[in-house]
Amino acid sequence: MSQEKRNIRKKTGLLLLGIVVLGWIAVPILPFFHFPYKVAVITTVAVINEGIFIITIALLGKEYWGKIKAATKRFFTRKKDIKSPAE
Repeated sequence: MSQEKRNIRKKTGLLLLGIVVLGWIAVPILPFFHFPYKVAVITTVAVINEGIFIITIALLGKEYWGKIKAATKRFFTRKKDIKSPAE
């Protein structure tokens, strides 16, 4: 694959990843807005968001998938105390 095609795939994948992040931010915020068929809209946004995420991973490849997993794991794991001051 040529370098130009790789750059296009990478840029497209990163753009889609940005859209996915915006979707993840939007889903918990949408219930606070007033519009009809709220449940259907939020569910549709969540499902489309997951589909775009799968396409993003396919475009970016294994390297970025590993980076995303590592960043998510770091975000959700707590650091253990080295030594508590009471001891």
